[in-house]
Amino acid sequence: MRKLIAILSVLAVLGMSKASQAVDIKLTLEDKTVFAGTTVAVKVSWTSTTPLNFLSTEFILTAVGSATAGEVTFTNTPGTPAAGDPAFGAPAFAPINDSTYVFFGNSSDFINAPTSNPASVTSTNWDYDTYIFADSTNNGADVSPTSPNNMWTILNLTISSLAVGQYQITLGNSDYSNIALGTTGAPLTSSDIAGGLITVNTAPVPEPSTIAMGAIASGAILILARRRKQTVG
Repeated sequence: MRKLIAILSVLAVLGMSKASQAVDIKLTLEDKTVFAGTTVAVKVSWTSTTPLNFLSTEFILTAVGSATAGEVTFTNTPGTPAAGDPAFGAPAFAPINDSTYVFFGNSSDFINAPTSNPASVTSTNWDYDTYIFADSTNNGADVSPTSPNNMWTILNLTISSLAVGQYQITLGNSDYSNIALGTTGAPLTSSDIAGGLITVNTAPVPEPSTIAMGAIASGAILILARRRKQTVG
């Protein structure tokens, strides 16, 4: 009996040690400098020393300093329909059908729901300031991202004509699992993300000379069109 208790104690200690092993997850976002009144795509790369079979991430847009909240938003319909992998016989949404995607060829979302987008856009502080993306391996196996096949997602942003200043993309609620370590979920922190600073500059105003040249060109085209019409008549 004492021997059995000792064995169970050892197994319990090993199990606790296994579950408490650190999981190293790093997400790197592109920094972008854009003009007001445009759109921009921000690539999110995932680097990790610990392989995972599931990852869920929530990205939140935050206005920095005097920047006006709500002038930069995640696109309400994230992703772009694209030609899917012929092996699955249906179209899918980027990025889960991109060859550099972490779970490419083994994406549960792509294989089981090839016509739907696994991402969603919601609101926390203002409309469309939150982007949630999650996926897992279809076969349940852990995957370790390796460059260049380490793209996690693409964040599409709409920049209003009134936007100016800086906006930071931060991490909200997140979750993950690792089969080998028996580790599941623990919120990622600010130390697990880098980049994601969006700098918005006022759209350049055309020089008066440029406007004048445009007017002259338009006038010339109009005169030529009238002459041609008169000739034909």
